[in-house]
Amino acid sequence: MDDKALCLMLLEYLVSDDEDSMDDDDEEDHAVLTASESIVLYSQSLYDKTPYHTSVLSGQGWIQELINGHAGRIKRLTLKHVGECFQRANDTLSKYFKEILFAFSSAPIHTDYVHLPSANDSIPPEIQNNPKLFPFFSGAIGTIDGTHIACAPKSSERHLSRNNKEPAIVGEQY
Repeated sequence: MDDKALCLMLLEYLVSDDEDSMDDDDEEDHAVLTASESIVLYSQSLYDKTPYHTSVLSGQGWIQELINGHAGRIKRLTLKHVGECFQRANDTLSKYFKEILFAFSSAPIHTDYVHLPSANDSIPPEIQNNPKLFPFFSGAIGTIDGTHIACAPKSSERHLSRNNKEPAIVGEQY
């Protein structure tokens, strides 16, 4: 017997009872059946899933759409969103993301392709030409994209790496 048939049977039983002639046993049966009906109706909503991400693209096609599409689509992707697209568990995705991150942050990729700005480099035009940024970040040689990296600076330098939300951050170098 499926959930819908059970719900209908319970509803018919509850409607057919004459509530004026109930004794204590009938009231207990009524309470049990009402609770059972509630449980069945609640559990049915958990099993009838509606797909959340309904894009026709998956895998390589989805990656190409992210790379070649609107620049804002590739930002703020969560493991949950990527897991839904690739039909993989979040733990699996996290494991492979860490492996790729370590590969890109170690030799030879990091030493050959990552070049940090030096103190002699000029101020980037994104900072220099933006009146909202230039007075405040005039000496910045690092990122301006909101990247925050947790750090543990010396106690004498902690005031330099504070913001209003996190304890200590490193995002810009002065």
